[in-house]
Amino acid sequence: TTRTSVKKLAAREKWTAEPPSMRSRSPKGVRTESNAIEPTTVSDIGVPNILGRVKAIQIEEFGGPEVMKHVEIPDPEPSDGEVVVDVARAGINFGDTHITHNEYLAKQDLPLVPGGEIAGTDPDGRRVAAMLANGGYAQKVAVPEAWLVPLPDEVNDEQAAAVLVQGVTAHALLHYCAHLEEGETVVVEAAAGGAERFHGG
Repeated sequence: TTRTSVKKLAAREKWTAEPPSMRSRSPKGVRTESNAIEPTTVSDIGVPNILGRVKAIQIEEFGGPEVMKHVEIPDPEPSDGEVVVDVARAGINFGDTHITHNEYLAKQDLPLVPGGEIAGTDPDGRRVAAMLANGGYAQKVAVPEAWLVPLPDEVNDEQAAAVLVQGVTAHALLHYCAHLEEGETVVVEAAAGGAERFHGG
C-alpha cells in the first residue's frame, strides 16, 4: 500500500506541476522561457496593420491654407481598372486653391484630399505621372490605369508633377481653340503662369 500511495503522489505531482520551460522542451535548448507567449498576451505580438494607413493633407472645411490638416487615412482601395500609385511628388496648381474654397468647376465634398497632379511609381515599379480629380496630396492614391503617363528618364518627378495641367491646357488652347497650323506664330502677351510659359516656349 505504501508503494501505491507513492505512485499516486507522483502522478498527482506530474499533472499539477508547472509546464517545462521552452529551453527544456526545445531539442537543442535554444529557446528560453522568456520567449514563451501567454495566451492573454497574444495581441501584443505585433500583428501587421491589415487596413494600412497613409499620410495625407486633408480639409474638413473649405478655406485657405489654414484649413489643411496633416492626417492619416486608410490605404486607397483601387476599383476595377485602377492601380495604386506611390506618390513621389504632387503638383500644387492654381486650381487647387479654388478647390479648397469650393469655387472650382465642380462642387467638392468634404472631407477632401486635394491634389490633381502626381508623379510616382505604379505597382510594377514604373515611373508614371497622372492627372486626377483630387487625392494627390497623399502618399498613395488610386488612379485609373488608362490615365497613367509613363515617364522617360530625362524627366524627373518634380518636372512631371508640374507639367501635366499646364501642358495639357497649353496644348488644348493652341490646337483645339486657336487651331494653330504649321507656319503660324503665337504672340504671348504675358507669361506669369505655367500654361503661358508653355506657349512662350
